[in-house]
Amino acid sequence: MSPAGIVMFYGSRDAETAIAEIDDDLTLGVAVGTFKFTRQAAILDLTTLPRRFGFFEQQSDSSTVNRYALDFLHNFVKSLAAKVEPGEREHIDYVPTQVVTEWLRTAFRHAGSPLDGILYRSAQRPGGKSAVLFANKHDLVLSPKQVRGVAKAESDDEWYIRSLHENAWLQLVRKRTVRQP
Repeated sequence: MSPAGIVMFYGSRDAETAIAEIDDDLTLGVAVGTFKFTRQAAILDLTTLPRRFGFFEQQSDSSTVNRYALDFLHNFVKSLAAKVEPGEREHIDYVPTQVVTEWLRTAFRHAGSPLDGILYRSAQRPGGKSAVLFANKHDLVLSPKQVRGVAKAESDDEWYIRSLHENAWLQLVRKRTVRQP
């Protein structure tokens, strides 16, 4: 969902789905982290869309559902679940979902606020749910020890690193190695 150069956080509701989403090389190691939000997050849930209207189905006058928007969202969800084969067309095939995701990330507002991410059905694991969060490295909550480590690694002052993370909202609470390389 993220075009080249746009950083986003990909995760899943459970470790099995996260591993299924990324595990395409059994020679590589796999680690799983558990994260929590440190503030309310506005997540668009595409896993529980209302059913589509039939082509000839009448919509009641009192309905507030926009059948065209609903149809678009169903098609978007279908595009998210489509398998894209690596190769020459890989980057082209991702463009439609990237464009919609970028619009949701930058322009769409819910109750006047931007979205923090999208929850969607996993394309790799039936029944699994995955998420893309519109978070970058500055949205990660850092401990004082981590601030010192980042400051040292990036040759910056600790106060500067803390200032970059002052509005951080995603915190790593647990990590474990699933498979060694």
